[in-house]
Amino acid sequence: MKATKKQFITLLSMTMEDMEADVEDLMKHCEAQKEQHEISEYVFRENMTVYENLRAGIRCMRKLLEEIDLDSHAEIEDLITALEANCRDHLAEGGYAPGLASTLKRKMERIVQYMREQLG
Repeated sequence: MKATKKQFITLLSMTMEDMEADVEDLMKHCEAQKEQHEISEYVFRENMTVYENLRAGIRCMRKLLEEIDLDSHAEIEDLITALEANCRDHLAEGGYAPGLASTLKRKMERIVQYMREQLG
């Protein structure tokens, strides 16, 4: 069975969902550290600001995935190129962590590798 663009987007969406859950876990851990007086209020607020920015950036990228027109891209590689550029632009416009675009690119490369190994 040949890997499809729809399968790619589905796997990428699941990955992004996991990333968002990971950030939320970090937020909960940070709150617990504050309650246990392991970190100061200042460190807590700094960490939460970073986590909120990451979560918002991930949500921005997930929204882009939902809106992508698969038919306008001939191959998965074209789709990856478009997604990466689109995400970089939207993250910069929104003031979100720019490193998320690089993370997304690595995730997409791993998904493509997985799909080639598993689906042919």
